[in-house]
Amino acid sequence: MMANMIKSLIMFNFLTLSITIFANTHLSIVIGEWPPFNYTNENNQIVGSTTDLVKKVLKQVNISYSIRSYPWARSMLIAQGSGNVMIYSIYQTPERFNKFQWICPLSPPVKTFLYRLESRKDLDISSLSQAKNYRIGVHRNSSTHEFLVKKGFAAGDNLDLIADGKINTRKFLAKRLDFIVETEFSVKQRLKNLNMSTDIVVKALELKGFSGNSVCMAFSLATDKNLIEKIEIALRKIQSKS
Repeated sequence: MMANMIKSLIMFNFLTLSITIFANTHLSIVIGEWPPFNYTNENNQIVGSTTDLVKKVLKQVNISYSIRSYPWARSMLIAQGSGNVMIYSIYQTPERFNKFQWICPLSPPVKTFLYRLESRKDLDISSLSQAKNYRIGVHRNSSTHEFLVKKGFAAGDNLDLIADGKINTRKFLAKRLDFIVETEFSVKQRLKNLNMSTDIVVKALELKGFSGNSVCMAFSLATDKNLIEKIEIALRKIQSKS
């Protein structure tokens, strides 16, 4: 009986110490604008379905944190810097695998498409190779950018690299781009934010070989592994109840 009491006391002290340690740790979080998963609303608040989940997880871990939004390329650079830095929502790709510590999946897989304006019926394509004859707007240093480059696309030729999703959407609507790369959820949210009907765009082509990847959390290589483990445990606990 005494041995069990001592064991329980040791476990209690360990858990209390663990909570105290993480309560004194600050996690810097960066995102790119990717509605409806993570984006800045009209009140300048970072919101979204994935943001809600991340906040629930970090509340369970009892850690202080800040979330800041930057152009995607800059967020990627920041997330590869000092310790205790996290980025979401991010696809895990072979090019990125060794640059971060990962927790996957954060959310279910999503399909990615090339979209065209409904009025641009001249843009009738059935293969990715045919899309090389047109101008496509894509986020700089995004996983879709990496994917298209591997498929033979090039910036300044058939890729228009952008840092801001709003600019990309506006250029597309002004017919300065033939296609944009988006998920179904994202294109709807971007158009809604501009008070535009979703009926003005149609799916031109699914990005086979890329579409359906899982969305993850990623942490800088210098981030405390014990903290990442605590975050993953909290995430799985929440996911198991949903």
